[in-house]
Amino acid sequence: MFNRTYSINLRYEKIPQIKYIIIWNDIKIETQLRRFIRYYTNTVNLESFLLLNRNTKYDKLDIDYIDWSVTFEYVKENEKALTTSFWTSKKRRKKLQRLIQ
Repeated sequence: MFNRTYSINLRYEKIPQIKYIIIWNDIKIETQLRRFIRYYTNTVNLESFLLLNRNTKYDKLDIDYIDWSVTFEYVKENEKALTTSFWTSKKRRKKLQRLIQ
């Protein structure tokens, strides 16, 4: 078995001229890449949340009836990216408890 290393040399001044198509699962992605990644990540996280054993009681809810974007905006706190404080964590926990009841 051979170990092969491939390298690509790019001239950065030519990058805006490179045409490319982003494909995911044989589907052409027509939105901005960062937006697609954000939506995909949110979907995966929501699915993993709903599939937790403690959340089986929410299986009976009509998922399409819930406006998840409004729900997430309610839970989200206004804090700088990549930072977390005990105060905001406590506030989020309280908000989630109010939603779950």
